[in-house]
Amino acid sequence: WSSGYLNDGMAFDGSTAVTVDDSAGELSPSTDYTLEWWMKTSSTDQYYGTVLHKPDSSGVYGYAVWLYYGSIAFYGYESVSSYNYHQTDYSAYTDDNQWHHYAIVMDSSNGFTLYIDGDAYYESADSSSYIEANGDLNIGHYGSSYYLSDAVLDEVLIRNTPLSASEVEDRYESGSQWCTEWTDSTDPDVNIDSPSSGTSMDSPYVTVTGTSSDDSDVSTVAVTVNGDSYDVSTDDGYATWTVYLPLDEGSNTVTATAT
Repeated sequence: WSSGYLNDGMAFDGSTAVTVDDSAGELSPSTDYTLEWWMKTSSTDQYYGTVLHKPDSSGVYGYAVWLYYGSIAFYGYESVSSYNYHQTDYSAYTDDNQWHHYAIVMDSSNGFTLYIDGDAYYESADSSSYIEANGDLNIGHYGSSYYLSDAVLDEVLIRNTPLSASEVEDRYESGSQWCTEWTDSTDPDVNIDSPSSGTSMDSPYVTVTGTSSDDSDVSTVAVTVNGDSYDVSTDDGYATWTVYLPLDEGSNTVTATAT
């Protein structure tokens, strides 16, 4: 687990994965459904990095969402015996390491649509029937342990109805958890750890370090010195951060803000 879009999320690093038991069939809508999730990643070199995979009873076929060298695609099998399947064209996903909303809407009357941040990126009029994906839900991997992904996921939902375009846009803009309606309404905490207030130095530059935390993921930390803003460096989602700042002669004011 790691910080998510809302509260905790699932972090996959190419060696971890999750399987959700669906022996009760509650995650197996057959014809009309919506797949929805929030994701952030900075990786563009993933070779079939699996976001979601819902196989049939064999554990292989069904449908899947892939990350593939900077693109995202969805496919679903129509027939196993003839290996007929349909998929979206590869559409660019957002690799800026910020949270983005994704949805796949499958409508047996109108085909399927891929949405990113509320906008339709790919639409297909194909309305073929697909085999029933009644196996367990794989998150971050395909089959037993193949095609692992490098991304952080949150708010993964499978609905047994196809959302309309306006409903997908509403979900993107809502900023709340679907199940609890919880909203992160508090600002992140951010602190400057070094140097301490009132420190004197002879150098025209200073290295500033600090920490930040929140109920959800911290999107960014910005530090200003005398009104000029600078982006910080971090390796752990802004839990700790560092920035190198120029100083003016005399007194300098350094502030940090987090979102």
